[in-house]
Amino acid sequence: MVDEQAAHEGTTPDDGALWVQPAGRSVDDLVAQVKALQHRVLLDADRIIGLAAERDTLRAEVERMADTELAVAFARVDQLEDEREGLVHEVHKLLRDHRLALELRDARTRTEVDQILASTTWKLGSAVIKPISGIRSVVRRS
Repeated sequence: MVDEQAAHEGTTPDDGALWVQPAGRSVDDLVAQVKALQHRVLLDADRIIGLAAERDTLRAEVERMADTELAVAFARVDQLEDEREGLVHEVHKLLRDHRLALELRDARTRTEVDQILASTTWKLGSAVIKPISGIRSVVRRS
């Protein structure tokens, strides 16, 4: 046979849940149940007070530690790391800009050299110098 109290309650008084007293129970059972619940409430209230005190103690310790030289040093390290990251980013940007400027200047220089080599002046100058270069090489060999 199924326990009538367990079937109606669904939980035990130890877990702190409220449970309904089935009809037909005695007043003494109800009083015991209320006392058990009051005891549970007092235990929970005591636990809450203890946790609040522990929280306050830990907060005070954190505040005290925040003022130490080590905490100040860690804060400074964080600040310097942020600054370093910013500088690294800026250097990378400057390097990209400089590389692009060099590539542009290199392209312009190649264009100018190609224009000079294709010019009539260069071609005439090369034609005039060619015979003189030939004479120099013959003179050097001898």
